Amino acid sequence: MAPILFPAPPNAEVEILRPRVRPPLDPVAALLEAVEHPFGTPPLSRLAEAGGPIVVIVPDRSRRFPAAELLPPLLGLLSRARCRPVDILIAHALHRPHPPRDIGLDPVRFGAERILSHGIAPARSLAFVGTVPLFGRLGIKPIRLNALAARARLVIALGTIAPHPMAGFSGGAKSLVPGVAGAEATALNHLLMFHPKARWGLVEGNPLREDLERAARLLPRVFCANVVFDGARRVSAVVAGDLVAAHRAGVSFARSVGDVGARKADLVFAAAEPPESASAFHALKLVVPASMVVKPGGAVVLAAECPEGSGEMTPLSRAMFDLVTRKNLPSGVRVFFYSPYRGRLKLPSFAGRVASLEEAGERGWPKDAPRARLAILEAADLLLPRHPAGSA
Repeated sequence: MAPILFPAPPNAEVEILRPRVRPPLDPVAALLEAVEHPFGTPPLSRLAEAGGPIVVIVPDRSRRFPAAELLPPLLGLLSRARCRPVDILIAHALHRPHPPRDIGLDPVRFGAERILSHGIAPARSLAFVGTVPLFGRLGIKPIRLNALAARARLVIALGTIAPHPMAGFSGGAKSLVPGVAGAEATALNHLLMFHPKARWGLVEGNPLREDLERAARLLPRVFCANVVFDGARRVSAVVAGDLVAAHRAGVSFARSVGDVGARKADLVFAAAEPPESASAFHALKLVVPASMVVKPGGAVVLAAECPEGSGEMTPLSRAMFDLVTRKNLPSGVRVFFYSPYRGRLKLPSFAGRVASLEEAGERGWPKDAPRARLAILEAADLLLPRHPAGSA
């Protein structure tokens, strides 16, 4: 990853935070090893012996996942087990659908029966799979999932494990809920974002994570395969098996990549590469790790390419940023958003757009601090900042 160039004042005390880089591994070999030595389930080759139909769920383009690299060996394994039919289902959740080729999926090359997008016919129909508790004991919530997945003999859920603003970490059950769930189940799950434990890097005791896992468990035959990226954006681990057991193993890897000691800073600069910064909607999530480093009364600068402009920044999502993301910020913190995108960007009320990084530095730098501290968060979407004992 190219170093971040930020105009720091000459009197700045600068700290650069980066996720760890792990030794290179062969992602295909790691995947085949993981699915044959899974957590909490029989090997995938044994599960595949019972035949199809099988649905393989893959993330959409808003998530970093090497679908074009990992799907062929996975489909080869299923082909050797003579599983038919095998359908590929792109998990769009509530995001805008896009063509399979946007994530490198060519129907001719992959040889699946179909490559379909959740939300596009004939995969748009939903099937009722059961109920889960609604907000603890207030009632029950019906869960409807994509009919292809609901009726499959086996669902293989592919995904990526990285810190997440509400679910603690992405991956695991999120491929199903919200990945291929109905809007009602997704919306009710997202209301749990207001809980104080629905936050970045927290899994155990996180009610939003627990809710989506209960919903995904309604499908009895789900096999999970998730990847973890390191600071060089290479696959550093692959875990597979049970939706929860494999996910927690992957979370441990992700923590080892993103856990960094950090001192509080007057000005925090945070950035990430696409797809994590493909739109303002996604890039604004970087406020969360930045908020864990900035001092009260300080400033945060978010830098993002935003080739897709505002992305999913609807009036509702903008309100959610104001209500939920803003609460993570210490008191008095200002947020500046820089992007070379030439069009208009929709931003929540707490973020003001600046024309350059120089302007962001000038406006964010404390004028009355002769020795202020600057923290630069590279690949901020992977970071889990913590404060060593005795740090200021």
